[in-house]
Amino acid sequence: MKFNKPALTFDEQVSLLISRGLIVDNPSLAASQLKNINYCRFSAYRFPFCEVDNQDQFLKGVTFEMLWDLYCFDRILRLHMLDAIEVIEVAVRTRWANYLALEYGSHAYESEEIFSNRLYHRELLNRVDEEVERSHEEFIRSYREQYREPERPPIWAVCEVFSFGLLSKFYKTLKGRRDRNRIAKD
Repeated sequence: MKFNKPALTFDEQVSLLISRGLIVDNPSLAASQLKNINYCRFSAYRFPFCEVDNQDQFLKGVTFEMLWDLYCFDRILRLHMLDAIEVIEVAVRTRWANYLALEYGSHAYESEEIFSNRLYHRELLNRVDEEVERSHEEFIRSYREQYREPERPPIWAVCEVFSFGLLSKFYKTLKGRRDRNRIAKD
C-alpha cells in the first residue's frame, strides 16, 4: 500500500477529530492548541477513548478537553520523572568519579587494568575524546589551558561531559565486582 494521506491545516485536523466522534466545544481553541502540539503526538492520547475495534472512532461523550487534560497530565508527569532522573544521574556520576579517583587516581578511567575488555576500553576512551573535544564547559577549557599532561582531564571533569550511556558502559566494564558494588552501594 502506498502512503497517500494529505497534509491537513490545523482547522482540518480539528474537523477530522470531530468527524471521528470527538466533541469539540471550541474548534478555534482546539486548532490553536494543535498549533503547539503535533497532531501525531496529540492523537496518540485518543486510544483510551476510542472504540476497541475501531481506533479511529471515539466513544460517545469524549471531548477534546478530556484528551487535552490527559496530554497535560502526561507532560507534567514526564517533567517530574525527568527531574528525578536528573538527580539520580548526577549522583551516580559523582559516586563513580569520586570512588574511582580515590581508589585509582585522578585519571582512573584511562587505566586499562581496571577494565575487563581492553579493546572496548580503547573505544570508550575514543568516545571520551569526542565528548571532551565537543565540550564548551569552562572546566574543560581551563584544564586545556593549564595542563599538557595528561592530555585528558581528570575523571571528575570528564564524567560531566559524557553521556549517561557512556558512564554506564564504563561502569559495566569495570573488572572488579568490588568496585561496581562500592559505587552502587550508595
